[in-house]
Amino acid sequence: MTSIDTVIDTTLSSLSNSDYSNFDSQLKSLGQLINSSTSQNITTSSDQINKILNYQPDVTSVENLRLYRGLLILIRNMTPNLDVSLISTVISSFERIYHFDKTEWVIKLIETYCQILANFKRCDTTHEIEQINHLFKWFKVDTVSTSPIIHFLFRQFNTLDPETTNENLLTILRTTNDNYLMDMIFDIFNKIDFSNDTVSHDDKLFIHLLYDIITHESFEKWITNQSQPQKWIELSSVIVQTKDDWNNYELAALLSWNYSLFMAHSSGELDVNDENREMIISGTLQILAELSKFNATKQFMDHYSDFLPRLIIVFKVIHDNIKAITIKTSGKIEELAKYPSVKSYIIVILSYLCFESFETQEKIRELGGLALVLSNCVIDNNNPFIKEQAILCLKYLLAKNPKNQQFVADLEAKKTVDDEVLQEVGYQVEVIDGKVTIKKKES
Repeated sequence: MTSIDTVIDTTLSSLSNSDYSNFDSQLKSLGQLINSSTSQNITTSSDQINKILNYQPDVTSVENLRLYRGLLILIRNMTPNLDVSLISTVISSFERIYHFDKTEWVIKLIETYCQILANFKRCDTTHEIEQINHLFKWFKVDTVSTSPIIHFLFRQFNTLDPETTNENLLTILRTTNDNYLMDMIFDIFNKIDFSNDTVSHDDKLFIHLLYDIITHESFEKWITNQSQPQKWIELSSVIVQTKDDWNNYELAALLSWNYSLFMAHSSGELDVNDENREMIISGTLQILAELSKFNATKQFMDHYSDFLPRLIIVFKVIHDNIKAITIKTSGKIEELAKYPSVKSYIIVILSYLCFESFETQEKIRELGGLALVLSNCVIDNNNPFIKEQAILCLKYLLAKNPKNQQFVADLEAKKTVDDEVLQEVGYQVEVIDGKVTIKKKES
């Protein structure tokens, strides 16, 4: 019998018999073995590991818990070389002690189980992924560090090859009901402080995992099947802003599910008092606005001819039903209205779509979008920077487009356009033979 097996059997015997007469020497033997296992390839049979994992510790005895923890640390150090099928046994063992009162040494055991899970190789069967999902039905990261769980999730679910389907994520995203793993991922996301300039290594790993999730080919079906997708839209709107180098595959996935959700929830008569629809429309438009700077986004939106008309319909409904907020004479700002910043998101999207695109310039005017952009060249505290964004959009809409220029000139003749706005865009009003026109200002 090898040294490691002797130590395991002796320790398990003492635990089973509650015999702690040799506690100090046994703890020392475990410590020496643990130290050796960190530098040497020390291992044992699956039977021995199963004996440890199937043991029910006595949570009322500190000696028992300390010795048992030593055995678990041994397993932790051997885990990278273990068969991944053992993960089910580890999870079952973990569950047996997790629900006990969280005393100091029970918490230390929980931490060790988390470290064991983090050291496992990547699983490769549906059964194992289902077991991992079940783990998060009862385990919550509340009393222990998220670090080992983040490493565990990253190893099991990150995308190894961008050109190959991530099967582990596919299995999870096919789980539309009782998806405990996705709930855990969202809980961990809420613990990240994005206002902190210094993001930890663990948080970076986790954010990269979120990149993989929200751009997975099955995420669209998963999120559209959620009864309340708002929280994942909100998560995605934060995560999208942390990356500027999306590839075309990732962009296609992001654009597809945001387009689908926007179109589905903006159809029919839009009730501006429906908070759920507001959150979904606002969130998806924020993401689409953030992604509008990419050429692939413009190509995507040009391909879906129903997007621009729907976008301008939503623009008009919000513009007609929600007044701009300005500073009162008392110097106070009125309470924020519905759909904050949404008109700004729409104008940003329109700006990118019409830039150097005569066809889109024409469509926006014909759909009533040019008049809406003009009407928003004002200060609105519900839409920060909207005046500047609208003026830039107007500049793109007028560039090399006589019909759009004449449309604005006709409105100016009716005194419905602020002449200062035209000057900011770089145009000036002229009256030729009794007809009002605008032309580019001379430098």
